[in-house]
Amino acid sequence: MGVLLKGVTALAGALAGAVLVLAALYAFPFRHVDRTEHVLPAFLAAVPDHETYRLRLSGDLVSVSTSPTPAIFPNRPVGTQPLVEPNVSMGLALITHIRDADNRIVGFATELEAAHEDSSFLRGRLMTHTTWTVVLPGRGVLFLYQTEDNWTLVTRFLLPSLLKGDPWHGRWLHLNTLGPSPQGYGEVIAGTGVFAGRNGRFVEVAELRGFQPDAIFEGVMDLLVSRDHAEGK
Repeated sequence: MGVLLKGVTALAGALAGAVLVLAALYAFPFRHVDRTEHVLPAFLAAVPDHETYRLRLSGDLVSVSTSPTPAIFPNRPVGTQPLVEPNVSMGLALITHIRDADNRIVGFATELEAAHEDSSFLRGRLMTHTTWTVVLPGRGVLFLYQTEDNWTLVTRFLLPSLLKGDPWHGRWLHLNTLGPSPQGYGEVIAGTGVFAGRNGRFVEVAELRGFQPDAIFEGVMDLLVSRDHAEGK
């Protein structure tokens, strides 16, 4: 009986410790999570003549396929089979309309995400390698790369809504981009047409306006691309 009691006590202590650690990680103010307030204004000040390429989270996503289990976006259309190849076992792919600053459809884009090796629960990082291909008929194609972090999105919005089964509505502006540049920007790595031969910078900014427990988002996501680098004035 004494051994059993000690075992139960040890197990209870371990569980309590784990709960405390999880609570501390949930509430801990990791430095990188406040980058929206610091990095985004710096980017806007550095490249005020950037171009905006926008997608609507609830209407412009034409197709989404993730594997092995959708972590954020559900598979669309419903019934779409997940990717199962080993090289994309922890990835996401989507196709979307792209709109300009006046909300006119001007092209389409694909996004490919893969789990980042620096993701760490203890460091408050849920990171991905993200590659965008933005096709703008009549102008050219932009190829963009960034690392992004979704720690705040998952811990503050997705998990509470999924666990409680309650929808969320409001307004939350978030800079998804984490790097790879030291300033916290993504990179324009190549281009064709009017974008050929130019490098540049960009950031991905999401404005979440609602989230349903069935993983349906409401809001917009903007790719802000520096025109002074990606395209001549």
